[in-house]
Amino acid sequence: MSSVSKSDLSSQQSGKVTYWFVCLSMLLASCGGDELDPKSLLQSYRVVAIRAEPPTMDFTSETRIELYDFHPNDLKMGRPTIKYTWSLCPFSLGSITQYECLLDEIDLSDAVQSSMAAPSDEDPASPSPRPTPQAILALSPPLIFAQLGDDINDQLEQLAMGSDMMLGDEMNFFDSGILEVYLKLRVEIEGEEDFTAVKTLSVVLDPAIEANTNPVLEQLITDPLIMASSPFNSEDEVKLSAEYQEGSAEEYTPPQSEDAQAKGQLPDPITEKLLFSWYTTSGSFDKPIRLAEDTSTTLTLGEEPGEHRLYLTLRDGRGGVDLRMISFTLSE
Repeated sequence: MSSVSKSDLSSQQSGKVTYWFVCLSMLLASCGGDELDPKSLLQSYRVVAIRAEPPTMDFTSETRIELYDFHPNDLKMGRPTIKYTWSLCPFSLGSITQYECLLDEIDLSDAVQSSMAAPSDEDPASPSPRPTPQAILALSPPLIFAQLGDDINDQLEQLAMGSDMMLGDEMNFFDSGILEVYLKLRVEIEGEEDFTAVKTLSVVLDPAIEANTNPVLEQLITDPLIMASSPFNSEDEVKLSAEYQEGSAEEYTPPQSEDAQAKGQLPDPITEKLLFSWYTTSGSFDKPIRLAEDTSTTLTLGEEPGEHRLYLTLRDGRGGVDLRMISFTLSE
């Protein structure tokens, strides 16, 4: 996950302000508002991933938010005091305005269920388990939007009018059936600079729209097979690949305005493009970012002895994410 990055996404260039003006791009959840950082070597604090389960919110169920981060002291004497402050921005122009919120942000302090070493639902005996989340939030859309106040309808109408004037008939953000909101995290670390991360969340307003699900990483494959079985030496090369669950790359129909539907304009289905990003605390990858067609990469280990970690994140381009971790040791 990374600083305000996504994550991590940008709008498509079309010669005029389009549907992307309101950040409804489904890809935005994987490359610009979802903490994706291209730097694969973990040397300082990093948000590795913010995972929502389910990744698409609706008004019928609660959404669980899990924070997975890394601090160099995790491998040494233990992390320093870290304060997490969560808020939700209902409307923003996204990365082009550094996620500045058009309405008052909603404080999510009451949504935090647990923090620091929250329990994981993964089998700890797995050779490449999902790491333990450092914070867990429970988000309920009805309760969140109830905090926006009595004037929310007026604000929605004003924003809708503004989008009509700038978008024309091509796509109206408010009749596409999906609302993009922005989950913001401020990280305050004792003795270090503050850090900010943003994740884009899709709220489904139309029950006819099929919700997205998270892709599933099944395991990391290493050669040697189990990295934790024996110490490695500096400059050793480790071949890596990943297995993921069949069906992780879902086919979906992109959102469409009511006007386009009335005209019988049916968009072609799209299949998600899975993106694999490798991270390490030691060494470098020959190919740190991979597509589903070939997840393999080679890690050349660094020189610093001691405990180290290897992470892999899998993103589907629509806010869905999964991750796995392996610990290993470099000999003196």
